Amino acid sequence: MIKRYNRTQTPYQRVLAAPQVSEAEKQRLRAKYKTLNPAALKRKLMRLQERLLKSIASTKAARVRPRQCRNDRYFTKQPES
Repeated sequence: MIKRYNRTQTPYQRVLAAPQVSEAEKQRLRAKYKTLNPAALKRKLMRLQERLLKSIASTKAARVRPRQCRNDRYFTKQPES
């Protein structure tokens, strides 16, 4: 017995091949696909990640002391009576 696999496809290619998707929707997807620039998308993603990391770092630095969990009394050693 020989196994035969379908040709590898991206999700975009699968949607275009799907009979359940209307032709109007496929045309809309084709138009959107033509406007995509992978290099620009990667640069934008990197900028957003950088902003997020800076925001997190500044938030941590601004804290005077970390918030304590309400359950801390269960996880800290109590003085023996």
